[in-house]
Amino acid sequence: MISGGIIFIAFIIIVAYVLFVPILFRIQFVYDGNLNKNLGFRVFPFAEFKLAFKRKTTKSISQNHYFQTLPAKKRKLTSFIHFIMADIDLFKKLLFESIRFFWRLTRVPEQRQLQLSLAGGLDSPHLTGQIYGLVCAAQAVLPESISIDYKPDFLGERLIGDIALGCKFRLAAFIKEIIIFIIKLPKIRLIKLAVKFRKEGKYADQN
Repeated sequence: MISGGIIFIAFIIIVAYVLFVPILFRIQFVYDGNLNKNLGFRVFPFAEFKLAFKRKTTKSISQNHYFQTLPAKKRKLTSFIHFIMADIDLFKKLLFESIRFFWRLTRVPEQRQLQLSLAGGLDSPHLTGQIYGLVCAAQAVLPESISIDYKPDFLGERLIGDIALGCKFRLAAFIKEIIIFIIKLPKIRLIKLAVKFRKEGKYADQN
């Protein structure tokens, strides 16, 4: 009985910690001839967890061919979205609530940060010097949440660098906005539409 109470208390503490301790989210774009991006998460006092994504070159394909190559579940979801758009009133309601939801999400972060780091130069040392002067002038007037660093190379002929966007938020505030969004959705109309969509078989089932 005592061990069960300890486990329950520990569970409450962990849930409260995850919900109310600030989480740092960071996305970074790195250009060194190729454009790559990194994602990072950090929950105090743990180290930052990072994911790296390299850009893959893809051939341009037609929209119809792209739809046919989608997995069956994605084809159904895409067709269901088009089915919803046929109901103008419902579509307007969903669009309005979605815009309000994303607008409220922009107010969730407690702290925002933008970091820009550049290195290298242009073909003309004169232009490289002008860029360096502009960066130095901008550093004096930018707020603390925006940081720009430039290391000029007057003999270099290309620029490399990275830009990082970061924000700090609490998971509880994020979940709160999701719950509000779900509550305000026309759930009954969506369920009826989903049933109708399934009965009529409006999605494309192409092999």
